Amino acid sequence: MTMLSFVASKLRFPPFVPYTCHFCKSSTFNYNKLVFDYKSSPKYIIKIWNYFTESSTAFSVVMTVFFEYHGNSVKEEIMDNALAENKLLILYTLNQSKLILTKTQFSNIILECMYINYFELQQYIEELIKTGLVLLDVVHEKEAVVISDQGKSVLGMFQDRIPDRKKKVIDTYLTENINHLIRETTITHEISEGPHGTFQVILSAFENKDELIRISMNVPTKETAEKSVQTWKKESTKIYELLYKELSKKGQ
Repeated sequence: MTMLSFVASKLRFPPFVPYTCHFCKSSTFNYNKLVFDYKSSPKYIIKIWNYFTESSTAFSVVMTVFFEYHGNSVKEEIMDNALAENKLLILYTLNQSKLILTKTQFSNIILECMYINYFELQQYIEELIKTGLVLLDVVHEKEAVVISDQGKSVLGMFQDRIPDRKKKVIDTYLTENINHLIRETTITHEISEGPHGTFQVILSAFENKDELIRISMNVPTKETAEKSVQTWKKESTKIYELLYKELSKKGQ
């Protein structure tokens, strides 16, 4: 029995004959809109609805047919249901954040919201990068992860597979921490050992990927350096505005 005949038998339809497989034309794709179009007489159209949301076996069948038509480029990302859900959650989080997050920032979000360990997460991210669903970028000299156009397409088709309660956890976390995430993505800081027992502090602020200001100074103790960083995190906008006004005034 072919895979397509198996689908037909599950749905109590006649055996398949040569067919075409396509998605309904819609701005929003999901696997519930997968359609099999028989080239037979009379012509049958099977729409696969809630049956596939209730059966993991049937869902795997749909995925197999999907890959037959669309190729195997995303097969690794979808076929295993448990694996697919975690990877879809990763894509969902990247899409919902609306920010370019460093790999570390993104990892922290996922580890806070999902029952997954660090090493599994890094493996998932690497596999998503390998298949082109997630892209690596460099922001403020740090590695960042962003969802690709292909990743958005896959998410659009399959995000119904993500339980609403898990999406709510992600959405709530992002809403509650958005200001903190924005600060983290627009300001950076670095502490290193300086000459003669001092510590060097480098503080920067960015708009998009453009550096607006960079402050480099030596301070006598590590405690002072850490206090400088904390003040920069909280007051970087005020400090930048103050410096800009004062420097502009003195330059006149």
